[in-house]
Formats: sequence, C-alpha cells, structure tokens
Amino acid sequence: MDKHSIDQLQVAVILCAYNDKKNYLSEQLDSIRLQTHQNITVYIFDDSTDQLVKNQVTRYKTLHKLKIVYRKGLQKGFAVNFINGICQADNFDFYFLSDQDDYWLPNKVRTSLRHAWETDLNKDFPFLYGSKTTGVDQNLKFIRHSPLQKKKLSFNNA
Repeated sequence: MDKHSIDQLQVAVILCAYNDKKNYLSEQLDSIRLQTHQNITVYIFDDSTDQLVKNQVTRYKTLHKLKIVYRKGLQKGFAVNFINGICQADNFDFYFLSDQDDYWLPNKVRTSLRHAWETDLNKDFPFLYGSKTTGVDQNLKFIRHSPLQKKKLSFNNA
C-alpha cells in the first residue's frame, strides 16, 4: 500500500477516561491531533462520576480541530469501557486504544498502519498490532522502555 492509500484509512481512537484531575487528557488529545496521519476520529468514553472530563472535552473541542465524539461510559471498569467503545465506533479501518494519560509520538499511527499493511494481512480476521511503550515522567522525560514480551503477541495477552 502506498502513502496515498494509507492516508485514506479511517482510524478510530477509543480513549477511556476517568476523573482526570491532573489534566492528562488535554495532553493526550494534543498528541493525537498532531499525528502525521490525520484521518482520525477520537471516541472518548468517560467513566467519571463528575463533569470534569466532559468539561475538558467541551473546552478542547472549541479550541482545536479534532474529530471528537464524547460518550458517557457504563461505569463498569476500564475493560468494559474499551469493549463498549469498540462496539460503538463502527465502520473504521483500524482501531487504536488509549488511556487518558498516554502520550503518543507524532508518527505512532502512521508507523502502525504502515506496519499493518506491510504484513501479510488476512482481511477476514482481526489484526493486532502491539509495540513497546516508553515510560516517561510528568514532563515527558524518558524513564525506561517496557520489557520485551516473552509470550507471542495475541489477543489473550494484549
């Protein structure tokens, strides 16, 4: 697949949030907005009991151009929140999962998409892409890389 074709791929980011008192959400939304791949819609599923996340999303949408869909979560924990998010965001080519306190490097989505298309994909089956993470402090200063997984990547240990 060439660069032009990759640009056409529709990406949904399922972002689960909960009581974002430290305002990590805005930083994560900035990192998504600044991706080199721009065909992205962010679905925010808010498991909070207060209005903090909803207010942050409303404010962010007025200041920045980023496709954001806000939904109230089911308040049954992060796993159910992600599954619910995937079920509600349909008709996308690829889905990325994100927590509110993640921060993505600018080429994360494009690199992932390119890797997926360079792999021998069978379109009839799900494709799971995983990568190491980089641990950082509150100032995004490097702490460590995640350890190399000994198990083969699968949906059982994602």
